[in-house]
Amino acid sequence: MLSSIGLGFLLQVKYLLPITFLFLLLAVGALLYKAKGRRGYLPFFLGLAGAATIIVSKFIYNSDVFMYIGLAALVVASFLHSWPKGWLRRIIKK
Repeated sequence: MLSSIGLGFLLQVKYLLPITFLFLLLAVGALLYKAKGRRGYLPFFLGLAGAATIIVSKFIYNSDVFMYIGLAALVVASFLHSWPKGWLRRIIKK
């Protein structure tokens, strides 16, 4: 699909690391955005550890197991960050 729009060269390994790093930086940056008003910095640090695990396991050690562990950590961090504060109290009061 990328080659049909003239971006097939992006599938080479020398471009995959910077592109992956850029998108993981964007994801971790979103976890940092208004972190203090949400769930604090725990989701940010969990996402940062997950992103670092993805980079190291995919491009240095080539381990799919650890890559999926890092991906799971990033997904959990994203859910933690997006879950509203005090949601259980609001449900119980109703």
